[in-house]
Amino acid sequence: ATAWTKIESTTKFLETDDQTLYAHWTPVQYSIIYENVPNGYTADTSYTIEGSVTIPHPEKTWNNFLGWKEYVCNKANVNQCGVNDREHTRNILKEGYNTTLPVWTTLHRKYDAQWEAIPYAVTWTKNGQLIYVDMVPYGTAPVYNVTQEHPLPTKARDTQYTYTFDGWNIGNTEYGKTNLPPVEGAVTYSARFSTTTNSYTITFENEDGTELQSGLVAYGTTPTYNGATPTKASTAQYSYTFAGWT
Repeated sequence: ATAWTKIESTTKFLETDDQTLYAHWTPVQYSIIYENVPNGYTADTSYTIEGSVTIPHPEKTWNNFLGWKEYVCNKANVNQCGVNDREHTRNILKEGYNTTLPVWTTLHRKYDAQWEAIPYAVTWTKNGQLIYVDMVPYGTAPVYNVTQEHPLPTKARDTQYTYTFDGWNIGNTEYGKTNLPPVEGAVTYSARFSTTTNSYTITFENEDGTELQSGLVAYGTTPTYNGATPTKASTAQYSYTFAGWT
């Protein structure tokens, strides 16, 4: 064989003098797999000991990137690495946006991106007054937390109505007490109340205090007397005719 020619098992030496063979090496190529990253994330998927590799941080809508969880495996193929095959695991969190594998790094690696959903302010109000503010991660349904400091909303009864807490509004959109939509940004919920018209006891009495009729009548409704026409005994001076109610 001539210099720099790869010697195979079938190679025949035709030279008649001494020959010097030189060893040539190809660096082992190791694989990198990225897990829990958004579509479109691009980074090196292989490396050798001869060069360093920088793994850029991914970006994910409505999430803060915390770092990587690194798995290292000594299998022939990175896809064969299972939980029990991982030589070691470490968290690379809050160490900057980039992870660098220096020269002479070896072994297959998996990097699992760690995320934290961005929290948004959920403001709970009643009649325009603040109840409390909660911080809820993006995509999570908010839940009104009933405590001694902020119990379920109530509204005082007035002359016309009795009020019952009925759910929450975002603007003019009505929701129930629970099963609220997932958070997509800062939002304000206003307590909504249903109304029941108050009724009052109306009693009709004769001029001597005798009860003629009594019953409940709804606020705003004109009461109607359905009994016999009231009478009053005549005196020596007058005869009396029913004229109405006072």
